[in-house]
Amino acid sequence: MYDKLIKELRCDYELNCWKEECPYLVSSSYNDCDAKRKEHDAADAIEQLISRVPKWISVNERLPELTEQVEGDNFLTDFSKDVVVVSGKAHLIQIGRLVSEGRNEYWTDDTFDEIKSVTHWMEIPELPKGEL
Repeated sequence: MYDKLIKELRCDYELNCWKEECPYLVSSSYNDCDAKRKEHDAADAIEQLISRVPKWISVNERLPELTEQVEGDNFLTDFSKDVVVVSGKAHLIQIGRLVSEGRNEYWTDDTFDEIKSVTHWMEIPELPKGEL
């Protein structure tokens, strides 16, 4: 979708973009390109791409949703899914999860060691498609 839209946005007479296969062509004249519709499609594509870019979220603004629950001896423990966190003065970046035991909330890594001073978090980005 994006490659086709990019080509159409770069439409120009010398590239013979005025041929009949151009979906924005209103008539056989190069000057009859439906530029408004093309601009709207471009804006939609840009908004879609921007929405897919992970963003850092301050822990003061919002915490990740607690999605998993484990029953202990006398209490329930809730966990968020794994997220990327920034912690400490050195701004260490690592994978962690929020843990909630009653009123006690804290961050842990994958070995359940506590991560102190988490300031920001974000969703883990999607893996690249195709062969890694």
